[in-house]
Amino acid sequence: TKITGKFPQEINFERGSVGAVCLSHILHFLSPDELDFAFEKFSRWLTPGGKVFVVTYSPYIACFQHFLPIYKKRYKRGVKWPCWVENNVHDYLEAPPDVLANLPDTMNYLELAPLTQAFEENGFSIERAEYLDPVKNNIPEGLVLDGQEWSGVIAVKK
Repeated sequence: TKITGKFPQEINFERGSVGAVCLSHILHFLSPDELDFAFEKFSRWLTPGGKVFVVTYSPYIACFQHFLPIYKKRYKRGVKWPCWVENNVHDYLEAPPDVLANLPDTMNYLELAPLTQAFEENGFSIERAEYLDPVKNNIPEGLVLDGQEWSGVIAVKK
């Protein structure tokens, strides 16, 4: 069955009716409120033992390294989504103009700790959480900073 709509607002499934959700390069486009809503929905939708598979950009990408000190300060202060950049993401990105022209003004790069915490708070255990190897996963060379460019998580509904 094909379902179309804006995620997470317009996508809905019956409670306990989904066995798996795959989100590849989706979550970093969501605001903090949308992320919280998405995690609540995953918790409702999935059957016990159901899994969520996530791949997302972390803040550790070369073109975003000027934001890292801000991210680290927010993380230390306990901000839930410390890498949310609202309305000025282009101020922190060093990328060619054609790349910047295709990016939104807001971004929410997601590091492993906030992701795993959100899953755990919503009734999931973490099966696997790691940074994806840049070479094995063909991460574009211009994004590679230190091997932590993409966060990968497999969470299991309790």
